Amino acid sequence: MVDSYANEHILERYHRERIITDKVRQAEAERLAAQQAREAKAAADAQAAAQKKQKAEEEKQRLRDKRAADRARKARQAAKEAKEKEAKEKKHAEEVKQRQAADAAARKAKAQAAAEKKAKMPQYYKEWKAECEKAKACPPNTLKKFPAPPKEACDCHLVGCVARKKDTGLGACKHDVEALLRASGEYDHNWLRHERLAWHPDRFGRRCSPEWQEIGKKKATELFEIFEDLIEGR
Repeated sequence: MVDSYANEHILERYHRERIITDKVRQAEAERLAAQQAREAKAAADAQAAAQKKQKAEEEKQRLRDKRAADRARKARQAAKEAKEKEAKEKKHAEEVKQRQAADAAARKAKAQAAAEKKAKMPQYYKEWKAECEKAKACPPNTLKKFPAPPKEACDCHLVGCVARKKDTGLGACKHDVEALLRASGEYDHNWLRHERLAWHPDRFGRRCSPEWQEIGKKKATELFEIFEDLIEGR
């Protein structure tokens, strides 16, 4: 009886100790689980913080790279624009130089042509004077050709003169005739008055053949009016 009671007491004690042990183990397991959870959370937080920090650093680096790329792009653009500007200025300078050279060549050619013309003008006048004298010597009603100033001497290019020469039959303007007359070496007011008489339309018309008289008088009138302008200084 006593042994049975003792055995029950021992068994009950064993069960209580086992329950306590299980609770202790469970509590320890829960503590360890909680600790592991905290550590895992801390590790996760640390990892998240590290990732966030890394992303922040990456963003900063990206911005630095972008700013560097922008600076490099702007530098390349500035260099390109500077190069283009330099090339444009160089081209402009070359064009200006070429134009200046062309202008100088044109002026030189013009001066040379003017000098050559001036040198030939006495001969042109001499030839024209001979034609004029032949016309003056023609018997009445026989002249069929007008002694117009030579074309080689008539190169005035003023707009008004060019238009007038196209509209008239003489083919010469006041400036052409003046240059030709000055080559005579006798050019003055009295000489002009004397030379003008030969080109009075009525006087010149008497030498023209009847079928050509109208044309001849028209051309004589044009030359007579040019003499008038030169005498009056118009």
